Amino acid sequence: MSVETAARPESWLRRHSAGLLVAAVLLAVAAVGVVTMLPASSDDPLDPASTSLDGAAAVANVLEDHGIEVSIVRSAAELDARQIGLSTTVVVTSTGSLGETTVNRLVEKVPRGRLVLVEPTPQVGEQLELQLVGYADGQRDNDCALTAYDGLELSSGGGSEYLGTDTCYAGPGDGAGGWLARTSRGITVLGAGDILSNGEIIAADNAAVALRLLGSRPELVWYVPDPADLSAAEGANLAEVIPRWLGPALVLVVLGVIATMLWRGRRLGPVLSEPLPVTVKAIETTLNRGSIYRRSGDRRHIARALRAATRRRLTGALHLPVSSPESELIAALHAYTGRSPDDLHRLLADTAPAPTNDSDLISLAQALAALEEGITR
Repeated sequence: MSVETAARPESWLRRHSAGLLVAAVLLAVAAVGVVTMLPASSDDPLDPASTSLDGAAAVANVLEDHGIEVSIVRSAAELDARQIGLSTTVVVTSTGSLGETTVNRLVEKVPRGRLVLVEPTPQVGEQLELQLVGYADGQRDNDCALTAYDGLELSSGGGSEYLGTDTCYAGPGDGAGGWLARTSRGITVLGAGDILSNGEIIAADNAAVALRLLGSRPELVWYVPDPADLSAAEGANLAEVIPRWLGPALVLVVLGVIATMLWRGRRLGPVLSEPLPVTVKAIETTLNRGSIYRRSGDRRHIARALRAATRRRLTGALHLPVSSPESELIAALHAYTGRSPDDLHRLLADTAPAPTNDSDLISLAQALAALEEGITR
């Protein structure tokens, strides 16, 4: 393989690097735009619009197929705007997004006996005086006085057990709570919320229990609380209020940055030496640099460069270590020439006063040259 062939991929990348970078940026922006414009699909468990395994779209669709009018409400304001009468059942999932104020508004809005809470959190349970007595999983037969559930079995991967005036699907033992309970305040509590999920609805008689629990009246309002409805004192979790698309967008941006770093930081071939188009003599470079210094009037920089070069050559002439400090060089020069250390310090040290005009600069250069000539000779 010739050198020209080996260098071709690298030279092609170098020529088109700007275009490739612009294309990568545009691609990342387009990807973020697509993510942000996608309709927000809820990832909350038991969300009636979610088709994931822990969503509840299957139950909502089956209820509609049986003639139940299902309405999904996602904020307290929407719930307040609805007319909820005795022919309406209100089911609340995602109870972790409920606060004290939203629970009070919910209880005041919904008529007695029409409210179903699914897996209420301990905070909600304490506010509504729900008696949580245990937690268990498995498959259970109906053992309560509610005839609607006669002969129906429930299968849950894990559900909370509550006590109530009517308790169904109780665990073993006397006085144990059940997965389904109706309290003295007319609230129905379902502790085994996973029976409503798409992944568990076909287990045992979960589907029949869900239909009889939520489809006993012609209208069903499915309330998914919004954390934004919480008051400032109730402190909504930041993870609950940030947009759901922000996480994927940040992942795309990070991946784009990493890809750009790998692309720009990796060479595809060995380093190739290229001949200079023009050979410039060292004296010309020195003269041009001096001309630039002169036009800029930077005498301090010129003096530091002259002193540094003189110190380097004197260090070699006196056979001192390269890393020797100025103090050692001045001490050696004092012993060799007999000149006073203060005089040598003013001449060689970077901290010495800088020339204020061209005449002083020339005098400094001549004094440095004389000192060096006396040593090297």
